[in-house]
Amino acid sequence: MKGNMLFVCDGTAGLKLFSKADPLDVKPVKTIKDIQSKDVIPLQNALLMIGDNTIYQYEYLENDVQLISTFSL
Repeated sequence: MKGNMLFVCDGTAGLKLFSKADPLDVKPVKTIKDIQSKDVIPLQNALLMIGDNTIYQYEYLENDVQLISTFSL
């Protein structure tokens, strides 16, 4: 979690973003498909996601993230 966003790794279904602005009504915001997500690490200024032998770095946007870089392992 970071702020009002919840990030969920869903394997081959990708990375899912949810709004938890209202904790009693968590709503899906976006699904990033075509990636395999295994673990996500929300940092202060960036979101790191690990999957399919690659590290993905995302920039936080309002109710979204944008890919900054990738690094193949």
